[in-house]
Amino acid sequence: LNALKWIKTNGPIKKENPNKIPGSEKEKRKTLDDEMEKSTKTIQLFPNEKRPKLTVSGLESSSSTSSPITVLSPRFKELLEATSKHTDLLELRDNQAQEEYFDKLEKKERLEEKMLSTFKVPCKAVRCLKCKYTAFSASDRCKSEGHPLKVTDGTKRFFKCGDCGNRTVTLDIVPLLTCKNCSSSRWERAPMMREKKSLLTNTLSIRGGEETILGALHADGNLNLLVPEN
Repeated sequence: LNALKWIKTNGPIKKENPNKIPGSEKEKRKTLDDEMEKSTKTIQLFPNEKRPKLTVSGLESSSSTSSPITVLSPRFKELLEATSKHTDLLELRDNQAQEEYFDKLEKKERLEEKMLSTFKVPCKAVRCLKCKYTAFSASDRCKSEGHPLKVTDGTKRFFKCGDCGNRTVTLDIVPLLTCKNCSSSRWERAPMMREKKSLLTNTLSIRGGEETILGALHADGNLNLLVPEN
C-alpha cells in the first residue's frame, strides 16, 4: 500500500536513456544523488519499527508481541496425539505378510531336503530299435532317417565324479562314459540337488585346537564356551 501511494504521488520510475555514455563526472554524481534519494525514500516508507510476530494459541493468531502464548489448547493436543482407527488392520496385514514369507521359506527348505534325499527319479525314455540305444530323447539322425522309436519308462539316476566333483545324469545303473572334465570313471551316487558348501573353513572345537607338538602354531577355531563358576 505504501508503494502504491508513493507511485501515485511521485509517478512511475523513469527509464534510463540507452544512448547515454557512462563515465562522465556529472552522470556519476547524478547516479549517486538518485541512489541517496531512493535510500531515504525506502527508509521513510519502511521505518525501523518492530514488525508484529505471530503467536499460536490453539488455532488462533494474534499480532501482539508483548505476551506471546506458548501453551497449546487441549483440542490442538488431541489433534496432535490422534492416531488412525485402522491400526489393527495394518498389524493384521503385517502379520499375514510375515506368515506368507515364512511359509515360502518353509516350502523351499522342504523342497531342498527332499531333493537332497532323492537319488533317482522315474522318467520317460526313448529307445531306438534299429540303433539299440536308450536315451532321454532320440538323436537327429534317427529322426531324419525315420528309425523305429519306442517310448518306455526309465529311471533317471544322479552321479558325481569322485575326483573333480562333476555331476552327470544317466538312465543306466552306472554311467558308461568317462567324466567330461577329468576323464575319470570313478562315479559316486549323488542327490538330485548339489550340496551347499558351508561357509566355515576352520573346524570349531569347544576346548580349542590340540597341539601335536608343544608350542606349535595351529589355526583351529575355538568357540570359547567355557564359563567361569563366579
